[in-house]
Amino acid sequence: MKSKKRKISMLLYLSLSLIAVLFILPPICLFVSSFKTSNQISVDMSNIFAFLPHGRMSLENYFYLFGKLNVGRFFLNSLVSSAASILLAVLFNAMMGFALGMLKFRGKGFLISLVLSLLIVPSEAVIVNKMIVVNAMGLIDHMLALILPFMATPFYIFLFYQHFKDMPFDLMEAAVMDGCSYPQIFFKIMLPLSKPVIATVSILLFIKRWGDLAWPAMVTRSNAIKVLPLALQSFYGDMNDWGPIFAMGTVMTVPVMIIFVLFQKQFIQSIAMSGIKG
Repeated sequence: MKSKKRKISMLLYLSLSLIAVLFILPPICLFVSSFKTSNQISVDMSNIFAFLPHGRMSLENYFYLFGKLNVGRFFLNSLVSSAASILLAVLFNAMMGFALGMLKFRGKGFLISLVLSLLIVPSEAVIVNKMIVVNAMGLIDHMLALILPFMATPFYIFLFYQHFKDMPFDLMEAAVMDGCSYPQIFFKIMLPLSKPVIATVSILLFIKRWGDLAWPAMVTRSNAIKVLPLALQSFYGDMNDWGPIFAMGTVMTVPVMIIFVLFQKQFIQSIAMSGIKG
């Protein structure tokens, strides 16, 4: 019996290892190829050397990106817009989730139902409406156009609502008896206890905003606020030099991987607590 369980476990681990390899190989190929010349990439793509440091390796592709093509500006634009979107989204979504999860007021049930109903609406279905509003506000080709439309999202409100709904209500009652106002309760007590869900929302939103192409393409007109996905699209269309394209892909991928590695513990903890699947 033990031998059978051991074989099943080995087969399971082997299968999971193969799946992990399939996910790991593309980023390895991307990273390794970013240090190769375009000719070397074309040759190596037909064999195992695509995943190995092979041939002439150098930083020329990165010097070309950050020197001649001024990718540093696009990287900074992506970083600023993503960071600002995360800060505002965490603040506003957490406040709404706190109100729906812990406060008592008339119309609360309707608002919760409204948030849940909005979860099924694809973001692509309202993207034109968002552009009309942004255009009416005179924010086309402005950094605020990349930030303000993402301050509140039904899915993130729901995550915070689920989190605060399970918080002990006695904690808030004790704070009220001690003379704390609702803003003080939120910022000094509830928000510090919400690190797992904050990490989850931050990671999910960073991935979405960092790699978003459709919305920046609609509201961006000049290079002043162009972000990395737009720059990568233009590079891919304007050049056949695969070295800088792979280097650009690496520049876009590495920050996301770093963010996930730094906050993966809180991310997994929040998923386990909220019951998110799929």
